[in-house]
Amino acid sequence: MTRLSTLQAAFAALILGFTFSACETIPGLSTAEPQGEPRAKTVLTAEQVARQFFEAYKKHDRAAAAKLASPQVINKLHWDPKAGKNTTLELQETDKGDWAILYEGGWIELEILGDGHVGSHIVDVKMHAD
Repeated sequence: MTRLSTLQAAFAALILGFTFSACETIPGLSTAEPQGEPRAKTVLTAEQVARQFFEAYKKHDRAAAAKLASPQVINKLHWDPKAGKNTTLELQETDKGDWAILYEGGWIELEILGDGHVGSHIVDVKMHAD
């Protein structure tokens, strides 16, 4: 290899190195390896939504419950962590295939809608007293 071609090769390597490092700063371009397939959103069944909501309700965790229910639902319920643990709470499937949170003195009926594609979501709650 002649001195000129060695310099040309070194210059080309320098230019390529600069080009690849510049690509890392351009939005949408990267020399990094792909991280795999994008994850599909998990579609929850009515039962999964009911169980997750029940766990959030027991823990007075509004943020977790808000991922499963509308703001109107969240605002209808009592969320006071200072209230302590209610040992009488129980999640139960009703005779109609719906879900309800039972407690001493009544129950909270969960109205869950879903189509199997978007997933289920709690759209309303109704309080009932014994």
